[in-house]
Amino acid sequence: MAKTLKFVYAMILFIYIFLVIKNTEAYPPCETVADCPESYFRIYRCENNFCRYREAVRRLRPPLRKK
Repeated sequence: MAKTLKFVYAMILFIYIFLVIKNTEAYPPCETVADCPESYFRIYRCENNFCRYREAVRRLRPPLRKK
């Protein structure tokens, strides 16, 4: 009986992880670029009525010169 309860409890926790992960809104809806969120590291664009980022800032400062 105890093993069965532990198994059911573990399965509930395991399934809950996937429900939480699936319930996220990765691409917010938009009509124009102004509707997309602003970010310092990502440049968002409105494509097919969803905000998607295409470019990321790779360097925050210029590379150091080697002597």
